[in-house]
Amino acid sequence: MKTPLSVLANAARNEPGAFGHLVTEQVESAQRHVDHHLARARAAAAVQTPGVMTPVHGVAHGLARVLTKLYAEKISRLMFP
Repeated sequence: MKTPLSVLANAARNEPGAFGHLVTEQVESAQRHVDHHLARARAAAAVQTPGVMTPVHGVAHGLARVLTKLYAEKISRLMFP
């Protein structure tokens, strides 16, 4: 992810005008997000707490409920052609 962002950033620097400026801003924003999540991953890996589990049942259930509502028509066509 970091290499494609670097390539885009370099290309944007050579692009004059508003488009180059917009791409530069967006690449910098994406780079900040990547750096943030990499730092979080490093911090989580440094803790090394064995046996820790993340409860996902509630989140997965809510996501399934939302997706079922969003795609109700498609689901009914698949189940009842």
